[in-house]
Amino acid sequence: MALFGNHDPINKVIRIDNKNNVTVTGVMKDIPVNSSLQFSYLLPYSYVEQTYPNTKKERSDWHNIRTRICGAETGRRCRCV
Repeated sequence: MALFGNHDPINKVIRIDNKNNVTVTGVMKDIPVNSSLQFSYLLPYSYVEQTYPNTKKERSDWHNIRTRICGAETGRRCRCV
């Protein structure tokens, strides 16, 4: 609840990269520290396709699988690995 404190975040709008508004539709419990999946937030794949146009054509190219890592560790910008 870093952004909203004790207030209910559902249906609140946040701005990503100072240009795209998204609506909060769910909240997850904290991920265990021993999990190999660590992230700051999740976005629907459709958002990634709209924001990064090449992603849509790469969706069916399984020989070119890339994972987008977003979060505080990367300066809140997405990068491909």
